[in-house]
Amino acid sequence: MDTNQLFLLGYISKKHGYKGNVVLYIDTDHPSYYHSIKNIWINQNGVNTPFIIENLKVLKEDQLVLSLKNIDLDKCERLIKKEVYIPSSQVPVLDEQRFFNRDVIDFKIYDKYEELIGTVEEIIEIPNNTLIQSSVDGIEVLIPFNDNTLIEINKSKKELTIEIPAGLIELYTNG
Repeated sequence: MDTNQLFLLGYISKKHGYKGNVVLYIDTDHPSYYHSIKNIWINQNGVNTPFIIENLKVLKEDQLVLSLKNIDLDKCERLIKKEVYIPSSQVPVLDEQRFFNRDVIDFKIYDKYEELIGTVEEIIEIPNNTLIQSSVDGIEVLIPFNDNTLIEINKSKKELTIEIPAGLIELYTNG
């Protein structure tokens, strides 16, 4: 399967036990959406290879223990740190007000006064403190990004309106 038809779900973080099981770290905003996947794709030496999941157990919300068909203890070692994909067709379609954080990369950022601040360059996910990385006048700024700061999202226009704490932008740009 071509990489542009695949969605990056996460990566194999480690082996689990002594039967060849592996831990899939799900690196998305809503990991529980993927607790019932039936197969995954892993890029091995430039080739996207499908793997059938024989057994799946939730270890943590963002971690699954997978038993993959034809993978034993020796073979599972080669999968560690490899990126894991699923077909894009298996990714849930979200309504206009719901989104995956990675979907807002390149969106324009406006403050509550409708002033253009910049463009979303990256989303930095720190536990309990997701940040938008942007640039203002060539200077990197980090803006809090959560349910309390998000005023509006317009997917069709690729725009976010954010409640930016008073003085935050100036703290970066006047320093």
